[in-house]
Amino acid sequence: MSAKERNPAAPAAPPAPSTRVVRLVRVEAHGPVRVCVEGHGEADARLLHTMPRHLLRRAAPGRELLAVFEGDDPSRPVVVGMLEDPVDDLVDEAVPASTQVIRAEDSITLVCGEASLTLHADGRVVTRGVNVVSVASEQQRIQGAVVRIN
Repeated sequence: MSAKERNPAAPAAPPAPSTRVVRLVRVEAHGPVRVCVEGHGEADARLLHTMPRHLLRRAAPGRELLAVFEGDDPSRPVVVGMLEDPVDDLVDEAVPASTQVIRAEDSITLVCGEASLTLHADGRVVTRGVNVVSVASEQQRIQGAVVRIN
């Protein structure tokens, strides 16, 4: 016999909060943490006490976060954690964050699999890849004397 059958006046238990993966948009120094909830757009998120703001400030926009939603409302996310990022394994945390300058006389090319980025001394930048994605948390501009698409 269920609790409701034993005591019909007992209030129903609230539904368990839904948990979803959201993406970080930006973190203000003293303001909100902005996240993107797939299918619902952007929302200001609250942080669980164990999810420190300074860790989110170091995270790149687009970083996957785990969130629960107050009252199952997608406009009221609460960030409870940050999902592991395989790129973090490539970064040595012992190296202090500072500006790194790499110089070459003619060109520099970074290659990984079928992707490459080449910087030429004359100012040309060539990006190649199977899929090339450009992400901006704010404005993204394309400027040039001539802009050709396709």
